[in-house]
Amino acid sequence: KGIAMGSTSKGTRDTNIGCNDLDLTPFREGIIKNDFYMTEYYKQSLQEFYEYFPSKDPIPAEFAYGLIANRWFFKTFKGKIGIIGAKEKLELIQSLLEHKEYRDYLGIDKFEDYICVPQKYACDDIEATDKIVKDQLKNATSKIFLEGIGHAKQALLHRMKEYYPAVYVSVGSGICAIAGVQDCIGRPYFANWKNHRIEEYDYSNISIWRDNGAEKIIWLKNKH
Repeated sequence: KGIAMGSTSKGTRDTNIGCNDLDLTPFREGIIKNDFYMTEYYKQSLQEFYEYFPSKDPIPAEFAYGLIANRWFFKTFKGKIGIIGAKEKLELIQSLLEHKEYRDYLGIDKFEDYICVPQKYACDDIEATDKIVKDQLKNATSKIFLEGIGHAKQALLHRMKEYYPAVYVSVGSGICAIAGVQDCIGRPYFANWKNHRIEEYDYSNISIWRDNGAEKIIWLKNKH
């Protein structure tokens, strides 16, 4: 509808222009080119989904979140899995994985590929963001990618398989969980997730949606 709300409002995470003034054509055309569709399975979300996609049967997005939360993705695709997300969060994830305690928690030693996008305003010049992704995917080796790039995925997700053949799964805030900055209270499917963070790490440049459940954080010693 082109109505700004949440992270599509001007000056928020996804856009500094705001969807009221943004050319939404690549987003509207891109989203219908994906192989499968997901939405969260609560009443309002389903009503809105069927309003725009009356002939589609969506997969519950909670399935993707849950497969991060129970670490099934990591166990099942160990040695074959890459992630796509904000540069700052992916750098944080790499720092977390320097710690054996965190590697043991996830069940993997590393991700095979780290495909970075701008943390803020990735939608404003979607073709520039697309080029950033395309250039990195040229050297990819993963068989499956977990993606969390906000609304930019609507325009870009279907293009990724053209740049590098793999399975691409949108896991949204699952990337925040892997980075140790998940809202474990506001997102009930992550209620048992253990956010791991690094002492004396500069979190000021990390976009954190809501920092709920801070008392349950597991702190790791800074290695640098």
